[in-house]
Amino acid sequence: MNTSKDYTISAVQKALKILKLFDENHFEMSLSEISAMTGVGKSSTLRLLYTLASEGFIEFDEKNKTYSLGLVPLHLSILKKNHLDVRKIAVPYLQEISDTKDVICYLGIQREDKVLMIECVVPRIAPSWAQLMIRPGGMRELYSTGIGRLFLSRMPEEELEEYLNHVQVEQFTDKTVTDKTKLHELIKKAGKEGYSFNDGENEPYISSVCAPVFDYNKDMVAGISICGIQELIDGDRREELIHDIVRTAGRISARLGCPA
Repeated sequence: MNTSKDYTISAVQKALKILKLFDENHFEMSLSEISAMTGVGKSSTLRLLYTLASEGFIEFDEKNKTYSLGLVPLHLSILKKNHLDVRKIAVPYLQEISDTKDVICYLGIQREDKVLMIECVVPRIAPSWAQLMIRPGGMRELYSTGIGRLFLSRMPEEELEEYLNHVQVEQFTDKTVTDKTKLHELIKKAGKEGYSFNDGENEPYISSVCAPVFDYNKDMVAGISICGIQELIDGDRREELIHDIVRTAGRISARLGCPA
């Protein structure tokens, strides 16, 4: 695609911005809420929503007067998910480590300033703790996840500084690192060591060990993590899990053509 010229269409941009508003915290929204969040007037927002609804991208609840995502985004998401080569290659390896170690494994990719979890793999015989915490993916912040810090560690220093300067750091739990100097240190440490951690920073008592996945250009295209309650991830077992996740990431990278 030629990006040297601006061929964007304003109405399409506004419609797409509306679709991107919907997330785990904004499953349903009113016209007023959508208008306020996009900065687009109510009358224009209403026309955009009507168009999106007519094409199946948005659904309108007549009783509650709220809007939610329609089935078309789900269909497109599944179609894209099923054609991601990294997912097809990674899942069997993640299933192997999940079954042998009784842990949950995630596969995440970067989307702008977020980590998108595109796969969650659980043991075939899932322990009770795993059944309680299983979540079908979702978006996470780069700064608060092990996978995200690995992506950030690949950035040039100027780009990383720009990210840290503009990102609005939120306190998700009492373990979330909000000091940007400390975040910078953790990111650099992740890049140097080739793996990273999350110690209850997004959800209380949930830890993870993460490693990067590279393609044939040695570009990081995804990250994988072993996740579970802190008692299972931390302590004496951590070194073993670091070895497992780094080894598994290497096997997946090799299948993607990454040179040894």
